[in-house]
Amino acid sequence: MQGALRAFVRRVAAAPRFPSVQTRRMAGGPGAREKALLEEDPALKEFRSEKNTIQLIKRIGDVLVLAVVTGSVYEIYWRVQARNAAQAEQASKETT
Repeated sequence: MQGALRAFVRRVAAAPRFPSVQTRRMAGGPGAREKALLEEDPALKEFRSEKNTIQLIKRIGDVLVLAVVTGSVYEIYWRVQARNAAQAEQASKETT
């Protein structure tokens, strides 16, 4: 029984997972058209993003998100405290 199970596992592992999907690979190196497309275009140099600028913008965005979350949490805390104080005041009025 174990031999049949091992054979089944080997057969399943060797079979392709998605037989309808074929992977295509390049037969050789890239051709002239591909090389031309991969070359750096001097006309696009002025539109090139600077890595430091992008990182700075991301950091500013992170700080703004943190500020908004902190403000929201503080506002929730403040409202809960105000509600608790109002409930305590209402309870003290009812007992007197």
